[in-house]
Amino acid sequence: MAADQQGRLRRPLLAWVAAGTAMALALVAAIAAWFLLNRDTFVILTPTDAPVDSYSRGADPSVLYANVLTGPGEELVSAYAAETENTVTLHVEVLPASGPTLAVGFMAAEPIALDAPLGDRAVVNSLGQQLREVPRQPEIGTIAQVLAVWEEHLNAPTGTLVGDVLVSGGPRGEDGAGVLTREVSAVLELDIRDEADGSIRTFDTDGQGHYLIPLRPGRYTLLCGPERDVVIEASATVEADCERAIP
Repeated sequence: MAADQQGRLRRPLLAWVAAGTAMALALVAAIAAWFLLNRDTFVILTPTDAPVDSYSRGADPSVLYANVLTGPGEELVSAYAAETENTVTLHVEVLPASGPTLAVGFMAAEPIALDAPLGDRAVVNSLGQQLREVPRQPEIGTIAQVLAVWEEHLNAPTGTLVGDVLVSGGPRGEDGAGVLTREVSAVLELDIRDEADGSIRTFDTDGQGHYLIPLRPGRYTLLCGPERDVVIEASATVEADCERAIP
């Protein structure tokens, strides 16, 4: 009788143990599946050595500037020099961008303090390759500064310039005049001068001579014949055609 009672008690206990085990396994499977589906969120990034292209000297003889190529999404971890009697090895460690980003590269100059002035020691990168010295360009900022300027430019409000490049001229007809008279054509270049700094940028039209160009607010000149002045405002579209004579 006691054995029967023990058997009756054991059966519910075993059922509870089996149910609990099944629930635990199901929970583990659910957690594993969730991490698998969201694995991109939990990418563990490790610092890497940014490619040091060259180095420059500044006014302080105990500071070198490591000229490195950087890009959107990167983050500086550390910049330091490993010094020996004969060499100075420049290290610039960054966290790479996580996930897809724009394939854009910028040159930055990261200052690195030395324990002693460089003297006649060789400057090498993390691979042991000797680096060339180039003149210091103060306008080139650090990695953080360069990428901050990029973000500011990327998020700045823009206006849109649209129009056609209209060509005249071309082969002469029986009357001696060009057969093209203010007509749209194939892919052409359009030069635009930014009146804020005098810089000139060149854009290509599409296959029919049309253009649609985002520009930051300001005054611009279309370098056509004749030239055309346009004023771009944020979130506004300006229509302006460009006339060009071709032989």
